[in-house]
Amino acid sequence: MFNYSTKQAFVAAFEFIAAQKQPRDHVIEFKEEWHNGTGYFDQLVKEDTGLPIGARFITQTPGEHTRRIVGVVTPVGNVVFFERYSNEDSEVITINAPHELVGMLPSGNQDQAVFERAIGAVQGFNTNIGETLRSVVLSVVRNAEKLNALKAQSKTASEI
Repeated sequence: MFNYSTKQAFVAAFEFIAAQKQPRDHVIEFKEEWHNGTGYFDQLVKEDTGLPIGARFITQTPGEHTRRIVGVVTPVGNVVFFERYSNEDSEVITINAPHELVGMLPSGNQDQAVFERAIGAVQGFNTNIGETLRSVVLSVVRNAEKLNALKAQSKTASEI
């Protein structure tokens, strides 16, 4: 079995998402305001892309020294992986993520396992972090509704 490096998995995912073979895969236009001045894309984390939770997207910086970006929409913002440097020989893939996910996703240089867990398998056959978090949120809401109904029943029963 071929063992992908993080960079190889990143490039494969970028190319697969670019082909838009899965309904959840999208190409979006890069906006200059996503640059934060230090080479990171903090603003893209907060950007409303108009895509549904669980959608995967790609974009890239314009110009001669382009960098590719692969992202996933989550209920709390976008998780974005990107080439840290424009040098195509660089193996460094890093991340910007919503602060709510700091404990779930390590910062800095990423490894292939974290990258693929977050975006789903390169070809998108399993769930990504956006879809997983959506399921968690829905479960919490359903359980809260059940708990509130039980509390209401309990209060009504105690009043009788």
